[in-house]
Amino acid sequence: MLRKSKLRYETCRGFTIVEAMVAASVTVVIAIGSLSYQYYSIKNSRISQAQITATRIGQLLIEDWKSSNADSAYDPSTLGLGFYAITTGEYGQYYITLENQTFYAMLIGGDVQYDPVPNITLRQINVRIRWRKDYTRGPITADDPEVSLNTYVRCDED
Repeated sequence: MLRKSKLRYETCRGFTIVEAMVAASVTVVIAIGSLSYQYYSIKNSRISQAQITATRIGQLLIEDWKSSNADSAYDPSTLGLGFYAITTGEYGQYYITLENQTFYAMLIGGDVQYDPVPNITLRQINVRIRWRKDYTRGPITADDPEVSLNTYVRCDED
């Protein structure tokens, strides 16, 4: 009889509280890890999209500015693509808002000493695109990201 009750006790026992706590802890660690991975994936995806967009804006501006022979009076707000001149104290000379994110453009140009050959002028043009890390509109800080594109245009004087 004793033997029968001992056998029943061994076959009917369940999980102990320690085993349940360990299983719950492992489940929590796995859940936190996967949520953290998703958070950083979305964050890095947004950073990458902002960099790609800024580079494309910069390429558009630099190519269009080159086509005007790097004219110092170049104004991208006349393109009809959504660029606006900045009249406040914000960074840059122009801004554009794409997908609820504002990008600021600074256009810098100037002649470069190239060669003493007469009637040849090289003009350096630089387009800097910046945006806020929090993806809002407002003043740019020193640690906000930037994409800078630079090229040269030959401007022969007639």
